[in-house]
Amino acid sequence: MPLALAFAVSLLVNLFIFPILMWLIDTFSVRLWPNRLYRRAVINLSKQAKRVVGADIQKYGFGGLMVFVMIPLPGTGAYMGTIAAYVLRIERGKALLAVSLGVFISCILMAAGSYYGNMGLNFL
Repeated sequence: MPLALAFAVSLLVNLFIFPILMWLIDTFSVRLWPNRLYRRAVINLSKQAKRVVGADIQKYGFGGLMVFVMIPLPGTGAYMGTIAAYVLRIERGKALLAVSLGVFISCILMAAGSYYGNMGLNFL
């Protein structure tokens, strides 16, 4: 797959995560909150999100959320950044911008790593 196409697809898909996931969280929270199992699962997920990213994001705010999302490791990224922004009650406009910038930088890092890694393998 051409690098530019892979970059564009991964960027667009990751950018759509924030609005879709926020809509799902809002919709399901209103309708399913009376359900005990749902409420318990949401509380546990919220505790996990606060434990993983809470202190750093609250301390550094916008920049902390952006850096958290841009780190290309499992457990970071647009999904957890969106959940953390919701749990920590970060303003949606700022959270959207932070997650979007983090996703963009992460896509650049992964594309560069893939490109130069492939060049290195071809060199060997």
